[in-house]
Amino acid sequence: MSKTNKTINRSEKYKQDVATGSGAMNVTFDPEGSCRIIQVNLHLDVASATSENMLATLDSDNGTEYDVKIITKDMDTIKDLILTHYDLGDFYVFEGDVIVFNWTNTNARTWGLEVIYRSYK
Repeated sequence: MSKTNKTINRSEKYKQDVATGSGAMNVTFDPEGSCRIIQVNLHLDVASATSENMLATLDSDNGTEYDVKIITKDMDTIKDLILTHYDLGDFYVFEGDVIVFNWTNTNARTWGLEVIYRSYK
C-alpha cells in the first residue's frame, strides 16, 4: 500500500494508505508501528455480481495463535463498503502486526482500498 500523511490538527497525526487493482485483492496493510484504525473504505467501479467474501485478518506478530478475522463481507451487489469504529470498535494494531485483505474478485472489478489510521509512531 502507498502511504500519505494527512494532518488533521497539531496534536494528532492521521495517515492514509491506499491500494488499487482490477484482479484478486491480496493487500497487506503495514502501519510500520502501532496505530488505531479509524476507517476502511473499499470502492468498486461496478458492483460485484458474484457471491465472494472479502476477508480482512489481523496477522499478529505474536504468532498464529493470535491471528484473528476482523471482518468477512459477501461482496455480491456491493459497490462501496465503509467500515468505521461502529463496525470495528476501537481497533488497534501494534508494531509488527499487519492486516491482510483478500478477495477473489472473479468479475475483475476495479477496486480502490483506503485505510485511514492514527499513528502512534
